[in-house]
Amino acid sequence: NRWAFDFAGTTAADLASKVAWRKVMDLPLESKVMEEKADDEAEDEDPDDFDFEALPTRLLAVGPKCDQIMIFKTEGLLLRPWLLVEMRGDPWGTETQVTTVTSTASVPWKRKEELFEPAISGLNPEYCSLLPSVLRMDQRHGGYLFFDECGRSYRLRDEEILLQQDAWVAPSFDASAVQRIVTFKF
Repeated sequence: NRWAFDFAGTTAADLASKVAWRKVMDLPLESKVMEEKADDEAEDEDPDDFDFEALPTRLLAVGPKCDQIMIFKTEGLLLRPWLLVEMRGDPWGTETQVTTVTSTASVPWKRKEELFEPAISGLNPEYCSLLPSVLRMDQRHGGYLFFDECGRSYRLRDEEILLQQDAWVAPSFDASAVQRIVTFKF
């Protein structure tokens, strides 16, 4: 099936008036930053001085099941899955279930050599080279595809995505930390 939309006689304002946006959830870190912005406004600082680039980068993609959304976030030079959000309710989106996820693999958000070379497209080299779209692949090749402006593609397989509580955590060698250590006798 192919979809077509006839724009004859339709302006962008007409089309925008037919779209309704509804907030369905707050992302944890963004809520904290926006609270800080409100505190700054209460202290009579100029609200236009807020640095929106301080907000971390997020990418959205279709989730593995119907009514699911995968949210990816940056961690330094890497991009990893962060939240799996399931939308439910009537009307759709009034109920959300959020699951924290991570992965055993990552996608390069910025490549080290690109930090010092100008981007091919002529964009500011401080910005990421990863394109802001994520494609979902289903069935046997299930996972996500990412592309950068140089034409490279990256694949994150579904098998590499796991629940945050199932992820490996490095041991802490802090003497004050309570740890259980398994010992072996040979």
